[in-house]
Amino acid sequence: MTLDPSTVDDLFAAELAKERSPGLVYAVVRDGEILHSRGIGSIGTGEQTLPTADSVHRIASMTKSFTASAVLLLRDRGALRLDDPVAAYVPEVDLPDLTIRHLLTMSGGLLTDDPWGDRNEPQTYAELGEFLSGGFTVGAVPGTRFEYSNLGYALLGRAIDALTGGEGGYRRFVLDELTGPLAMTATRYDVRDVGPALVVGHHRRGEDWAVEPAVLPGTFSAMGGLHSSLTDLARWVGGFTDAFRRPDLMHPLSSASRREMQQLQRLIGVSGALSVDVPVGGAALAASAAGYGFGLFVEHHSDHGDVVQHSGGYPGYGSHMRWHPETGLGVIALANGTYAAPVDVCRDALRALVAGERTAAASPTASREVVEAVSAKLRTSGDPFNDDLFTFNVELDVPEAERLEQLSAARALVGAPSGPAEEPYAEGLGQASWSVPAERGRYDVEIKVAPTPEPAVQSLKLTAVPDPPEALASVAARAVSGQAPTGGAGGTFGRALAAAQALGGPARIAGVLAGDGESTATFVVRAGTMWWRLEVTRADPAPALALTACPTAEHARLAHRFSR
Repeated sequence: MTLDPSTVDDLFAAELAKERSPGLVYAVVRDGEILHSRGIGSIGTGEQTLPTADSVHRIASMTKSFTASAVLLLRDRGALRLDDPVAAYVPEVDLPDLTIRHLLTMSGGLLTDDPWGDRNEPQTYAELGEFLSGGFTVGAVPGTRFEYSNLGYALLGRAIDALTGGEGGYRRFVLDELTGPLAMTATRYDVRDVGPALVVGHHRRGEDWAVEPAVLPGTFSAMGGLHSSLTDLARWVGGFTDAFRRPDLMHPLSSASRREMQQLQRLIGVSGALSVDVPVGGAALAASAAGYGFGLFVEHHSDHGDVVQHSGGYPGYGSHMRWHPETGLGVIALANGTYAAPVDVCRDALRALVAGERTAAASPTASREVVEAVSAKLRTSGDPFNDDLFTFNVELDVPEAERLEQLSAARALVGAPSGPAEEPYAEGLGQASWSVPAERGRYDVEIKVAPTPEPAVQSLKLTAVPDPPEALASVAARAVSGQAPTGGAGGTFGRALAAAQALGGPARIAGVLAGDGESTATFVVRAGTMWWRLEVTRADPAPALALTACPTAEHARLAHRFSR
């Protein structure tokens, strides 16, 4: 771990200061192991004892990942299919179009039911059956939209009951088939089985904390009934990161099914956010897309990639777990205050951890060997792209005469290659892009590798990027430094530059993106963590300037190429 743990400690200290819970315990994990953990605050009223990694809290809706795992384990054993109607297992449900998959993905059309669902935890098997037989409100056609539902996961628990021996079968199945084999010895549904490691839940009563009465397990346990510790949850989270990073390790649920749980199954929405207090100074603009997988929320962030997470909120407790599959890093936190799920602090801590480690790896099929071989051919004479390194379609798509003409024009613009290929950036599973320095600029290369037994290039794009004329480079440098652009730039440029500097701090030229070597040049401008595109065109009586913000989808590639 390259990040000083004190950064994480500071974030959680600030969270405790908000007084949303008497205490907090949190951990930084990687691949099932705790790298750093700490308890702060206290375990309850009048108690100054700190919670530890072995302290047990109710984890509330984080339980849903266990329920979903149980469903997929039964699916893998052939006991059910995800597209089976729920009524096949829970006959009291009179909704023939409602399927197991709909419930798993929060798309059954059921209403969001916090906090009603939490208070139904101790409901008996017979009471739930009576409730279902009386019918319940449905707000949308199943399978048409996301809507978080505790009742939906209670129905999944009842379906598992039906497949595993009736009342109580769901809880036994999870403990016997999932947590037991993973040696998660502290994880229990019944609070009476936890023992002295239990941290009692609390709620606010004016200025004081009051004990929240314990709740016994019932038919809503499948949506939020588990109690667990950081030690156990580190193993649980590790199982999900192992599905990508160490898929051959033993686990009750197959690595394929664990990966399936962490894929976006139902879109929730997209959003953008501007942070003005970031370690690099200035501001950070990030966009994200969020959805639900199977028992887990799935997110993609423009600044640090894919994240999987789930929170828990319950009378007396709050919890959160999130992890970054690419690096195996995760953050887990448990609180003993009502609905005090430490979501924001876990998010910020993981983002900081990942920022210290994440790199853009080369595509596994567009290997460094292929990159070097393609780059070497730029130095040869004639048509370098006509041997076994390239698939047959290359000649059909771009005939030899046309390829030679394009290559000749590129060489005339930037000259011969003058250095080794830079580190490639993975554009996809079989796609990569990189640059090769040249006498008067550089070559930008993009390839796609074909699904042939041996890696072969099916598509190649070669772009010559000349060094910009000194006059245009000088105009660009003066413009972003805040000096008056030569001849005036018009109001649009001025407003864009003001926005870049206000949001991201001082702007600077990071490199050149494109140009013709004479009258036009496009520069990359960085302001804080934000990226902009500056086009400079020689014109009479004064150069024309245009500054536009780069889409967040381009930020990772730009950072890879221009942050070195």
